[in-house]
Amino acid sequence: AGCGDEAKGTAAAATATGTTTTVSLVPQHDATEEWDGGLLDLLPLIDYLILSELEARCIARRDSDSASIEELAAFFHEKSCTTCVVVTLGSRGAVALKDGKIAHTQKAPMTFEDPVDPTGAGDAFVSGFLHGIYHGTTTGSTGRGSVSSGDDDEGTLLASGLLHGCVLGTSCVMRQGASVPASKDEIDALVDACT
Repeated sequence: AGCGDEAKGTAAAATATGTTTTVSLVPQHDATEEWDGGLLDLLPLIDYLILSELEARCIARRDSDSASIEELAAFFHEKSCTTCVVVTLGSRGAVALKDGKIAHTQKAPMTFEDPVDPTGAGDAFVSGFLHGIYHGTTTGSTGRGSVSSGDDDEGTLLASGLLHGCVLGTSCVMRQGASVPASKDEIDALVDACT
C-alpha cells in the first residue's frame, strides 16, 4: 500500500490549518525493495519526515556505501524544499536535512558496542524529537543550554528535537524491552552528557 488520496487529503487539510505534520517510517522496510509508496508525492505537505539512514538511502536510491548525507540532503530538497528530513544514524546520532544541506547534527550521548535491546529505539527517538521541537529545551538537570519554547529559531528547535530524540533513543537501547521507560534522572543525565 502507498500514500493514497486519503493520506494526501489529510495532510493537505492539516497544512491548510497550520498544523505541523510529521511522518515517521521507523521501523519500516519495503519487502518489494521498490521504496515507492507515494511518500515523495506527499513530501511537500509534510513538515518533518523522520527516517533511518537505511530508509533514507533506499528511498533516494543511493547505495549505502557511496552516498553521503549531503547527497541525501540534495535529493530530499529537490523533492520538497519545505520539508525537514531527519535521518537517524544509530549509535552515531542523527542529522536534520533542510534547504539541501545538513541543518544540524547531534551525536548520541553514548555508544554501545552491544546495545542491550534496540527494540523501540526508533519510536523512542521520534517521541523525543517531537518533545524537543514542541517544548524547545536543551537542558537536563544542570539547566545548561535552555531554550524557550516560544523561540522562533527553527535551528534551535531542531537542535532540541535531535538532542531529545538521541537521548530517548539511547535510553531505550540501555535496557531489555521497549516498554520499560528510563527515569527522569536517567534522561537528565543523558541530556547533560550531550550538553
